[in-house]
Amino acid sequence: MENKVLLILPEAGEFQELLSHLELHQPPIGYQVVKPEMVDVGIASQVDVVLFDVAQIGNRSGTLLQELRRRNPALPIMVVSDQVSAEKAVYFFNMGADDFIRKPFDTMEVFCRLKARLRVANYVKEIKNKELKKGHLVMNGPVRIGEAEVDFDRMLVIRNGETIMLTPKEAGMLKLLYMNKGRVIPRAEFLKTVWFLEEEHAITDRVVDTNIVNIREKIGDTGRQARYIKTIFGVGYMLIEV
Repeated sequence: MENKVLLILPEAGEFQELLSHLELHQPPIGYQVVKPEMVDVGIASQVDVVLFDVAQIGNRSGTLLQELRRRNPALPIMVVSDQVSAEKAVYFFNMGADDFIRKPFDTMEVFCRLKARLRVANYVKEIKNKELKKGHLVMNGPVRIGEAEVDFDRMLVIRNGETIMLTPKEAGMLKLLYMNKGRVIPRAEFLKTVWFLEEEHAITDRVVDTNIVNIREKIGDTGRQARYIKTIFGVGYMLIEV
């Protein structure tokens, strides 16, 4: 499975050994090195892991980290820093980092951490490929539901110029509704498909109703009469053709 790593580095010198490990790995791991000021955040949807050296960048590093995270909520981002305090690590985790590596670092340890992130990314790709083989509908890019643009891969809604994040459960429920437009989805099917629960479970149907309320709010389907996600009393919910 082909992988690609984005390395955001003010200076690539101290990472040359890591780049050699990427090249010599079997199969080779593809990578791209860019300076922080040259990063196009749109690339967040095209790579599997980001390694970000925040040294010498200052406050701009937090802003760039947030933007990468907003573009791709599932993207693993590893931060390398010459600031070793716990407070600084907490700051970068709050900005969206998944890992924090202090300088001076051991190259082999960083390489192994990076490979661990790639294993998770490859697992997600494998699950998506299995869905394709089973004939499940896979969306290519955002879809529109009313006035809202929904991006299931990035788990977000864009409405009236505002970006609104979906939780994994909300994204799963809305995707199930979209894939089955015009069909009533029983509450039990939501629990089985999104929560992976069978008939015997501790979670009540109420959790489905609560998430539907949140989804309607985020896509702008509120008011006395929902326009897109219809309640089928005693059964479940249906997304009308949009």
